[in-house]
Amino acid sequence: MRRTKTELEFALAKNILPEEIHALRKRLGLTQRDFGTLLGVSSKSVERWEAEDKPVTGPVVALARILWEYPQIVDRLQVPKREMPHRYWFCWKDYRCTMIDVDDEKRQIQVKDFTLDHTKKAFGVVSRPSYEDFEELVAVRCGIGGGNSAQLKSVLKENGLTGYDPMVILRNTQGRLPDDEFSLIKEE
Repeated sequence: MRRTKTELEFALAKNILPEEIHALRKRLGLTQRDFGTLLGVSSKSVERWEAEDKPVTGPVVALARILWEYPQIVDRLQVPKREMPHRYWFCWKDYRCTMIDVDDEKRQIQVKDFTLDHTKKAFGVVSRPSYEDFEELVAVRCGIGGGNSAQLKSVLKENGLTGYDPMVILRNTQGRLPDDEFSLIKEE
């Protein structure tokens, strides 16, 4: 039988053996709990997969293949420990795209992108953004980018403010603008 253009075939196994799951988890240096978190399942599921006497099927087969071939993705997706007083997440829809740690007193930031798509990164193609870049991002996400005084008055009125307070505006709006699907959320 000949395949149509819409039928794709992938070089994936139909299942994965318990010892292969265990070997992959060990190769990645993860506990059962952390491996489960990475895969979006419970540690009990990982424990069961590794202990069962039968092959495991389902989406974990494809995920395991990807992780075996590209183990560096674990480091790329791992959220580092916060080392500055404040942490912000730049998100597209519900996806965390950029983590921004901020020290306002020292006017320093540390950034980690969790996407390769520059259109979804907080600072686009800028690989080493400055504190000033962060301030500009906050102004834009507060709806007052470009210094438009009429727009500033509108934002202040909507948020019940008499003066510009970006942190209150961000807390109230999560940095969401009506014309896009991005947000800037301060981690509490």
